[in-house]
Amino acid sequence: MIIRRIAITVLACVMIVFLLPPAGGKVAIAQDETAGISASMNSFYYAPGDLAYLDVEVELTGNARTDDISLEFLLYPSAATRSSLASFREGTRRYVIYRRTLETISPDSEWTDKLYEIDLKRLGLQTGVYPFETRLVRGGEVLSADQNFLVIMDPANGYPLNLSLLWTLDFLPPTDAQGNDLDTGLASACSSSTSQPGFLYSLARVMKKNMEVGTSLVIPRDTYDDLEQLAGAAEDEDGGEEEAGAAEVLATIDTMSDKGEADLIATTFSFADPDVLAARGWEEDASEQMELGLEGAGVAGFVAPLFRLSDAMLQRMVENDMEFTVVGQEALESSAAGRRLLEGTTISQPVRFVNSNGYLLKAFVRDETLYAYLESTPERDASHMVQNIFAELAVLQRERPYAVRSCVLAFPSGFLPSQSFLDELYGAVDACPWLQPRRLSELNNDQFPLEDVALQAPVYPDTPSSYMQRLEEVRGKVEDFTAMIPTDHSLRESLRLSLLVAENYRFTTDKDAAAAQAYLSSIDAVIAGETSQVSIELKRSVTLSSTEGKLSVDVTSSLAYPLEKVTLRLDNASLTFPQGNSMEVTIEPRENRFIFDVDTHRKGSFIVDIMLEADDLLIDSTSITVNTSIINTLAIILLACLAFIVALVIVMRRLLRRYRGGKHSRGRSDK
Repeated sequence: MIIRRIAITVLACVMIVFLLPPAGGKVAIAQDETAGISASMNSFYYAPGDLAYLDVEVELTGNARTDDISLEFLLYPSAATRSSLASFREGTRRYVIYRRTLETISPDSEWTDKLYEIDLKRLGLQTGVYPFETRLVRGGEVLSADQNFLVIMDPANGYPLNLSLLWTLDFLPPTDAQGNDLDTGLASACSSSTSQPGFLYSLARVMKKNMEVGTSLVIPRDTYDDLEQLAGAAEDEDGGEEEAGAAEVLATIDTMSDKGEADLIATTFSFADPDVLAARGWEEDASEQMELGLEGAGVAGFVAPLFRLSDAMLQRMVENDMEFTVVGQEALESSAAGRRLLEGTTISQPVRFVNSNGYLLKAFVRDETLYAYLESTPERDASHMVQNIFAELAVLQRERPYAVRSCVLAFPSGFLPSQSFLDELYGAVDACPWLQPRRLSELNNDQFPLEDVALQAPVYPDTPSSYMQRLEEVRGKVEDFTAMIPTDHSLRESLRLSLLVAENYRFTTDKDAAAAQAYLSSIDAVIAGETSQVSIELKRSVTLSSTEGKLSVDVTSSLAYPLEKVTLRLDNASLTFPQGNSMEVTIEPRENRFIFDVDTHRKGSFIVDIMLEADDLLIDSTSITVNTSIINTLAIILLACLAFIVALVIVMRRLLRRYRGGKHSRGRSDK
């Protein structure tokens, strides 16, 4: 036992000795290794023979600083096609034409962002778009890498590429049908905050600063009205950065549009798809969306939601005197002739489309490669995104340098870039000698469509959705309610506009399902709030004096206006109503009484359902018990019995009188 205790004690001491750090030493704590690199050229394009500069930012922390790290630059052959650019972005690498170790970073050296000179003339680089990589390498292991493009262009080599920048201002409504807050997207985009300005505020300022860069804006009329309302609150006491920014945005858009410095391209009133509405028989809504959307249109162009062009949509545009539109690539892919056009080089001329009735319309095709890149790229560094755009534009110009070509750079509606992106893009486009910025209206005037080509406009199948089913129900309620209120009442117009807003494609496609359902519920709530002020007076029961009688129904309205052509209906299968079980009534803003004739056919109690409705809209309902009184029957029986008794008494008196009279007569004769 003693030996065992000694052994345990010795073992514990040995473990303590090994676990304790050396005298004067520190416990080593593992640190996370972080290595990051970002590199871009200090200009988005160069001329042949220029001195180029590579701007490199490096982040090294923790164990990444334990050994020497090499900063390497790898240059690849010029990309001749746009598919080559896409392959490079996706990770495909060709052979290296130039490799250089820019610097060796030792563990104890301090790093600051640096510029490295690259002599294009010495390297013998001709015009082209050169993919490149910068890497952080330690002991043969790549710790981090970044990719980008070096663009070298000669302005004298061909015609400038026409470039049209197209923004779609696609925002959800800020408030619902009741005026409650629904979405803050538009307000945030208008913020004039100095630390974090909103996208729309930044765009307006950049447009104003770079007026030579032609910009086209697709603004739904509903969004423009929301912008006006937000700007109108700028002078209020509670007006803030959003309201002040909205006022500046609105002033810039209006001024530039009036001066012809920016195009306002029309679309439907609330960015609704007329084909979706017409497919459900709502042709009136489809026409109103077009009519209201075209109010105040600055140019003869029209862009449908999602850049779709259908057979019916084409005809609507032509019938409204529109001269051009912008479509997505899917419009071309729907026909064999269109698919043939997509083979080879990028389509850089407008294309004619024809519908089943022979209507023709010119259509510009948005640049699908850039649209897809901006829609899906995880990149958020402004200079990298702008460099990718210029790489694509350079390859596009080099495809056919001596042809008059155009590129419609359409930005996805969900792409809300930073102010630095907008500043860099517009500044670079404005100064670029091989690009010619143009508004869409200018391109429409100057550029002819492809000759001998007329593509068939596609027909899209109707896609049912749960939202559209509920919208149809709410739409029916609105129609029923507005049909019974006075024609000059403001609710008619506000509910009608609310329905049009509810037809926004972001709602109908379930893109914003939560906001869509909330908006429909608010329309329901507006109607329910009005009809709840009309009620049928509750009565437990009514007793008729016989099987036939009159039943009165009292309706009270607290509204400030009458309800016309309302149906008051009684329902019980056992009863009949000689004058009918329903009547069309007007509910005045007070107590109202209505009388029904009723026949129960027999004695008893009957439950009668009472409903006040306007077509399928139920305003109020209740039930009442109708009883037939038994007092009347008893009275008849009692009266009959009483009459019988009275008659019996009379008869008995007469008989008694006769009997007495007979005795007196016999007595006199005996005497």
